[in-house]
Amino acid sequence: MEGKIAGPDGEEDYPATEMKERILAILNFREPIDPRSRSLIYTYAVYTPQEEMKQVLLHPEIRTQTLRRAFGVEDYKVAMENAEELLRRIEGKKSQFEVAAR
Repeated sequence: MEGKIAGPDGEEDYPATEMKERILAILNFREPIDPRSRSLIYTYAVYTPQEEMKQVLLHPEIRTQTLRRAFGVEDYKVAMENAEELLRRIEGKKSQFEVAAR
């Protein structure tokens, strides 16, 4: 089974095995490209009928999880937590140096 993607340069044909990978690349979603892996973002963006999508959007937990995965928010959360931990360590060292300098 093949699919077509229309773009500025016209339509391109893709076999089903490459379609998911191409769509994820176009949308810049950070999802597994393995055709057998389960991708919630891909499923919602490509396969979910509009009425089902409305139900997903109405449930805050599912909506938040889906958007976080789509936009890589978890990466930023981990970076922020790491930065906060580093700041705590630096402030601890600062306090030690201030005490030693007295």
